[in-house]
Amino acid sequence: MNLNFALLKERLLQKYPDLRARNFLPEATYCHPVLYEPGMNLLPGRIYVTDNMPLSPSSIPENVLILFPGEMSPWKNLEDQAFACIALKGHDSTVHVLNLLLDIFDEYQNWENTLSQSLLNGSSISQLLTRAYPMLGCPLCLLSRGFSMIAFVGQDILPPEYQIFNNSEKTIEYINSMKQDEFYNEALNFEEPYIFPEQLTGIRSWNINIQQFGRTTHRLMMLEYPRPFTEGDAYLLDILASYIQYLLYHTSEMQFTGENSLHSIFSSILTDSSADYIEISQHLSAMGWYHTHSYLSMVLRTTYMDQQNLTTNAICSYIEELLPASCCIPYKKDIVAFFNLTLLKMDREKVSEKLACFIRDSYFNAGYSRTMTGHMNLRRQYVQAFLALNVGSRYHPHIWIHQFNQIALPYLLERSTSQLPGYMVCAENLLRLKEIDDTQGTNYMQTLRTYLENHLNAVQSAKDLFIHRSTFLYRLDKIKKIMETELDDSDELLYLLLSFRLLDLEEERQE
Repeated sequence: MNLNFALLKERLLQKYPDLRARNFLPEATYCHPVLYEPGMNLLPGRIYVTDNMPLSPSSIPENVLILFPGEMSPWKNLEDQAFACIALKGHDSTVHVLNLLLDIFDEYQNWENTLSQSLLNGSSISQLLTRAYPMLGCPLCLLSRGFSMIAFVGQDILPPEYQIFNNSEKTIEYINSMKQDEFYNEALNFEEPYIFPEQLTGIRSWNINIQQFGRTTHRLMMLEYPRPFTEGDAYLLDILASYIQYLLYHTSEMQFTGENSLHSIFSSILTDSSADYIEISQHLSAMGWYHTHSYLSMVLRTTYMDQQNLTTNAICSYIEELLPASCCIPYKKDIVAFFNLTLLKMDREKVSEKLACFIRDSYFNAGYSRTMTGHMNLRRQYVQAFLALNVGSRYHPHIWIHQFNQIALPYLLERSTSQLPGYMVCAENLLRLKEIDDTQGTNYMQTLRTYLENHLNAVQSAKDLFIHRSTFLYRLDKIKKIMETELDDSDELLYLLLSFRLLDLEEERQE
């Protein structure tokens, strides 16, 4: 295993705190050191230990590191030379220093051998991080781009204020902050390790993106606790990330992506239009979700940033943790949730109230279905929730949460006019009344509507119109003659009320 200059210098500083270095590149890497002998041909990428080098400095390749156990006495006046060198400013012999360097290289080589052996043994990502942890000495975690926790090692040493991934509320706050942070979204495209500042999480972290086909899918993170970061950390983290990348994309068993049976059942309900609901009911009953239980569906519309950052899985996990008898599935561009109200011992209002702050703070919109008993209407409940969200968002865009019961009538009216405009499906005699109002300046339409909405109460209708009762009755009689009706048929009365709403809808569309 090669070591870069930054890591090598950090280790040497532990024994030689007064060392001096010049002309070094922190990212330069070197293989095992050798003891320089006169006449030796210097090779790039090597470390040469010597206390006296009778060789012209101009003949030394740039990517060579010269290490002096003592001062840089041979060339102390040659400050313009380009080769990298370190003077330990100690009193140890060249052989002692060489052995020290070999021990350092062997230590890191053994560490990398442990990682390689883990891959050969079919270890999980959690086991790989566990083996890497002693060398790095700081908590390590692997997150998906959607903030789902794949593995976390060393979290037990973190103080409570840094336990952002063991607390679902803190995790959601972290996700909401991250997806709106300009630096985080820019850093998703970084190919080199980077430090994320502490203002969002309270603790700094080294991060390195793990990519597939040029797109970041996961993020390896090391938290700055209990020791401060060093430049050498980035080099080791980069090596560890390469092993994790191989384990992610080249192993057949992906323990962290499995779905439980409940998710599979509801995925089938959403995606398979020909699903056998008798069989589905049997599977749900086997999971403890019985046909006698009451169910509720919710459709959650996430933001563009959530879709870009793939945070839907983390959001699903949060909802399922907050409301245990639930099942959340990313479906198309939304999140679909099913709640077993019987197991939750809650009603629709309490579920909505429980999620209200989360939906508002995350800038989501949600639609809820009606509560229904049994398994046969689960997909229809999803459709109800989907319609509640879509129709409700059009009529009330300033509201975060929409109930199907609140949009059922507007939905019914919209469906009535899906093929023909409102004026072509409303009561024809009502159109005659409207034509007279338009040409003669009468107020028959408002009079009739007030009468119908007051349940045929003439006294109350006259009060609402601010006219005398006899005047109202005279006008109503004229309306009946024009429309050729006595307004005594229940179906006709319902049709007239719907016709008024259809004409209102037509006017709104024209506006």
